Amino acid sequence: MESIPMGERVVIGADVNGHVGEGNTVDEEVLGKFGVKERNFEGQMVVDFAKRMDIAVVNTYFQKREEHRVTYKSGGRRTQVDYILCRRGNLKEISDCKVVVGESVARQHRMVECRMTLMVCKKKRETGRKVLGVSSGRSKEDKETWWWNEEVQDSVQRKRLAKKKWDMDRTEENRQEYKELQRRVKREVSKAKQKAYDELYTRLDTREGQKDLYSTNFIPDRSRPGLTTTAIGAVDLQGAGGNWATVGRRSRGGRRVRRQREKRKGKSVGLRIGTLNVGTMTGKGRELADMMERRKVDILCVQETRWKGSKARIIGAGFKLFYYGVDSKRNGVGVVLKEEFVRNVLEVKRVSDRVMSLKLEFEGVMLNVVSGYAPQVGCELEEKERFWSELDEVMESIPTGERVVIGADFNGHVGEGNTGDEEVMGKFGVKERNLEGQMVVDFAKRMDMAVVNTYFQKREEHRVTYKSGGRRTQVDYILCRRGNLKEISDCKVVVGESVARQHRMVVCRMTLMVCKTKRSKIEKKTKWWKLKKEECCEEFRQKLRQALGGQVVLPDDWETTAEVIREKGAGCVIWKEERR
Repeated sequence: MESIPMGERVVIGADVNGHVGEGNTVDEEVLGKFGVKERNFEGQMVVDFAKRMDIAVVNTYFQKREEHRVTYKSGGRRTQVDYILCRRGNLKEISDCKVVVGESVARQHRMVECRMTLMVCKKKRETGRKVLGVSSGRSKEDKETWWWNEEVQDSVQRKRLAKKKWDMDRTEENRQEYKELQRRVKREVSKAKQKAYDELYTRLDTREGQKDLYSTNFIPDRSRPGLTTTAIGAVDLQGAGGNWATVGRRSRGGRRVRRQREKRKGKSVGLRIGTLNVGTMTGKGRELADMMERRKVDILCVQETRWKGSKARIIGAGFKLFYYGVDSKRNGVGVVLKEEFVRNVLEVKRVSDRVMSLKLEFEGVMLNVVSGYAPQVGCELEEKERFWSELDEVMESIPTGERVVIGADFNGHVGEGNTGDEEVMGKFGVKERNLEGQMVVDFAKRMDMAVVNTYFQKREEHRVTYKSGGRRTQVDYILCRRGNLKEISDCKVVVGESVARQHRMVVCRMTLMVCKTKRSKIEKKTKWWKLKKEECCEEFRQKLRQALGGQVVLPDDWETTAEVIREKGAGCVIWKEERR
């Protein structure tokens, strides 16, 4: 730190193996309030170093939920040991800092990232906008095209080709050609517009036009968002009421505006996803398909199939089973899909005879369905650890933005009540928690999942998933990401089916929001092309020197300056419009 000149910026990223703690009493100059837990001796050394070197602990200045502050997770330990530090004077250049969750590169640590904007680049952008101006920020969709005809379209196309030619070769001849085509387009547009309005006024005098006018009365012009109007001048309304400014929209806007609204509103896909330990699939294929059709189940995770091999087959009624097993006498897992969803499958991962997953795509939304079968209570501890390790690997391989639903027979009881575990489970379990159930809860905490069964209040008959003799308990569960829990509207046990002798099917109702598109936003771009004019270039140099206050000595040659902006400005110059 002492070898770095004071005028240069410094960013430190380090695993200091210390806890600076939550709160910043007496340390406000180097520390924010948003740490984790209590400060220890190593954390105090970090704070002392920050005070000596006049730097700030960036992590602690941004308020995030604890999940985006914890940088280290191992077992039940959740703490903060990785930090980003910068000079206190440059703290204003950092706009955000948080922990990135859901990545699998490191098993225990998480990446911390911050967003930093160098003031030199910011000054260049601000000065460019002030001196050179900005574009209108409007897109093609903002233009009125309802009156376009073939002549206009042909002229516009030729003008666009001329513009591309001029952009590639900035000669005077190409510029003149482009300007001439611009003028021609304006003439063609004026003619087409006049012709369209003449036809409109003529139609208003006919019976069909009167019908159009009548229906127009019920179309508001500015009271509803997304519908703009164009005044068409004074019209003899002949005593009729209504807002005639929207008359011209009928031929161009009615259906198009409705389609745009429906697109922005988005669609949803309703799914019924279940899990069932079938005991064996031998002789039960058709019966299982009939049950899924009767109960309207779209996706079903099955365990203990006891089928050897890694294949996919139709089991009846259009349902297809993807399965994996290494022994025909024990274990085996699979996923059954409704016929219409088979084409949505992108990937099948057969990890072992206890874990497999399918990735499906619903119009841009990724859904990962995982089927799991945990070892029973009497199995070896090594076998149980192998199962949870395989399940961890599957979860870590799934990107954070994709949805996950796990249907599994965990052979454990998470228990009734959720004291201390409110973030991953609800209150409505069955009986007491055992060791295997605690492993389920620990897994949910590690992977930020939720035990769906326990969030919906049902009578005990619709919570019990296993019945044998006098034993009634809950060992089959559906899990999903905590952030997607709001998409699940119901979850319960289905009673009265005879496919499995001891286990019962658990079904949840999930609604995926797909095709929800935001309205296009066009960025206003700086008119850097004006710098080709000497007067604009000189004005820009002078104002940029004033704005930078002597921090940087700009070269006299603008080509060199442009190179500096391209290399050092980190994207300060926007060369074309970018949609967001």
